[in-house]
Amino acid sequence: MNQTPDNAACEKIILADSLGVRLYYCPNCEVVELELGSISIRLSPSSIQSIANIMMKASLRLDAVYQHPRQARTTQVERREESDLNEVQRTVTPQLVH
Repeated sequence: MNQTPDNAACEKIILADSLGVRLYYCPNCEVVELELGSISIRLSPSSIQSIANIMMKASLRLDAVYQHPRQARTTQVERREESDLNEVQRTVTPQLVH
């Protein structure tokens, strides 16, 4: 991300504006500014691309949870129980080897 000299004005281009969320781009600074209400975050354009991909994946997973809430919770519990079991096995197994 480049910083413009203090005397150079930013030329903010509005990329998106909806429901209190705005995205601006300054070609002089090569910065994307994400505004969420009163919070402002300055990021590189590649960071915005990564965040957009993560948000899309999260949105798709959330859609799946809404479509099958019981199955999603059951799967999550099963994964947690399986993870807990694996952790116990890793902890206990070295002790049994001795």
